[in-house]
Amino acid sequence: MRKTGAQIMMENIRKTQNEFLNMNGEQRLAFLDRYEVLQPYQKTALLQCRKFMSAAEKKKFKQMMEKAAGSARLNEDEPQPN
Repeated sequence: MRKTGAQIMMENIRKTQNEFLNMNGEQRLAFLDRYEVLQPYQKTALLQCRKFMSAAEKKKFKQMMEKAAGSARLNEDEPQPN
């Protein structure tokens, strides 16, 4: 039976959640450091794992989200070459 795109996405989100929850604190912080290069399903999984994060992990997650949002705004403001 073929899987739909949504089913594959949900499966990837669940896998990422399990991987994140099975990491130790140092591995979680290293994973959060790579926030800008994560796939969209990984970012979604992190949002859902937020309630299981320690205070340091939540702080790091918030910093990385703000940094990613700031760089996205900078990219929008740059003039596009013609």
